[in-house]
Amino acid sequence: MQRAEGRVRLAFHAKAGATRIETLFQEGCAKARLPSPLRNAAPEAILINTAGGLAGGDRLATEIELAAGASAVATTQACERVYRSTGPAVTVSARLRLSGGARLAWLPQETILFDGCRLERSLEADLDGNAELLAVEAFLFGRMAMGETVRSGGLHDRWRIRREGRLIFADDLRIEGRIAGQIERAAVLDGNAALATVLYAGPDPERLARIGTFVELHVEQGRGLADLDRPVAVGSAIWPHGRWRLDLRGEANHAGTTRLADRQDPMLDLAAAITGARTAAAAHGCVATSGKVHVEPNGVNAIPSHVTAWLDARGPQEQDVRRVVAAVAEHAGTAPVEESFTPDTRFDTALATRLAAVLDDAPVLATGAGHDAGILATAGVPTAMLFVRNPTGVSHSPAEYAEPADCLAGVTALAAVVRELAS
Repeated sequence: MQRAEGRVRLAFHAKAGATRIETLFQEGCAKARLPSPLRNAAPEAILINTAGGLAGGDRLATEIELAAGASAVATTQACERVYRSTGPAVTVSARLRLSGGARLAWLPQETILFDGCRLERSLEADLDGNAELLAVEAFLFGRMAMGETVRSGGLHDRWRIRREGRLIFADDLRIEGRIAGQIERAAVLDGNAALATVLYAGPDPERLARIGTFVELHVEQGRGLADLDRPVAVGSAIWPHGRWRLDLRGEANHAGTTRLADRQDPMLDLAAAITGARTAAAAHGCVATSGKVHVEPNGVNAIPSHVTAWLDARGPQEQDVRRVVAAVAEHAGTAPVEESFTPDTRFDTALATRLAAVLDDAPVLATGAGHDAGILATAGVPTAMLFVRNPTGVSHSPAEYAEPADCLAGVTALAAVVRELAS
């Protein structure tokens, strides 16, 4: 069955104090309409899906670009509907690019999910200078007035926001399988049937100027303190880190009838890439992980036609991280696509030295994990981190743990630091 595909690309520029459309490209089921704007108002782009909804394998892509000083609003004509899928997931993507001084409000109406749906949705935005973005995305798990319930399905919602090429916001929401039971959990939706992500990214120098010093207390995501047998440490830096995508193509065929010599199996390229990443990471003092893989057609008795995998690589030195990625490219036979990269983030060195002295010469450690403190340090705020010992080093797992005595030592250290900074 032929699936619906659509793509819209819009570009706006500023001229004589007003924003005007520069590019309007529309293809397939995706359309855009631009009503005449009100006086002194930003132009509004209305996005339309003429397919009347989305089902398995359908693809919609939107690209919007604003030149320096341009302003625009983008919304949809109606709520999008994602119906039951017995095959591939629906793919919906939005790519936004804003030059310095540009302002975009991305305000699509809600997406209604039906029982059995499968949706992969992504929003990526690249902001230059003082560009401003307001973005809202909402999901409804069925329509209460219609008595609808989403018992099972799959939703993956991915956000990546960068400013001047640096990642400033990343979020992944994934709910799969028995959705009805999951959204009942207090930590998920607590029985509600709707959720929304609201984000504003823009300059706020006045608010930042009110922050004298920012200190973050966090359980260490690693074994540095356990190895040193110390309860608390001061952070020095966040390692350079990035994520890359590997697109590996093969030929779908039957697992039982296709001779090994006749196969074009992209899983072999993936295996070579993973083992190559491990070897290169060990050689260059880095860490590399491939924890997410999409396989098509994803059948037990089918040789894959396409494999998409993601590589996470981190290390003390940027050049070593990139050497790992280069080694992966050599083993996989294709160059990984960089999706995000954050250079070395240094916390205030003088502040770290001062706090370590206050805390009885606490060790000073770098970390391979991202933290809120890194965002503020990049914005120019004097920033420090305190780490509490993690006896196992396990993180991002229910097994993550810290001893109560070490947690108390961390709080005590934070209080001492605040007193020092206030004196």
